[in-house]
Amino acid sequence: GSFNTLLTTARVTGLLDDLKGPGPITLLAPNDAAFDTLPDGLIACLLDSDIDALTNILLYHIVKKNFLREELLNVHTMEMLNHEVISIIADRESIIFNDANSLQSDILASNGVIHVIDSVLIPVGVDLNLILSNCAKGEEVEKGDDDESNGKSGKDGKKRSFR
Repeated sequence: GSFNTLLTTARVTGLLDDLKGPGPITLLAPNDAAFDTLPDGLIACLLDSDIDALTNILLYHIVKKNFLREELLNVHTMEMLNHEVISIIADRESIIFNDANSLQSDILASNGVIHVIDSVLIPVGVDLNLILSNCAKGEEVEKGDDDESNGKSGKDGKKRSFR
């Protein structure tokens, strides 16, 4: 599968250079088909109105450590770069990250490892329906609201770096 949407969103959020930077990192990479399962108009809405939420979503796919398939057999959770934790169910046949299935694992990169996944992981505090509703109304999504379930989501507006 191709990764045009992932690369575009990473470029717009400023994370592309970080992904190419020194590692080690593990990237759970949704392919274009995974992004296509999101609600219609969501990516355009995020790109236009809520870069913070888009950045949070992308950071929820990155770990600052190498995790090969073999190592994932003994790991049940991982803290992602947005400081939220995902669950992992792994055996010799498959790996599931939250609800996303690994389509291909252990793609080695110069700074880490990539696991291709079949869906986009959405952090707990990100409300896709609210984002779409605000876009439909033509409103910019509010920044910095007090959603306590999302206290570490990057809504503070600070640029994240993997270094």
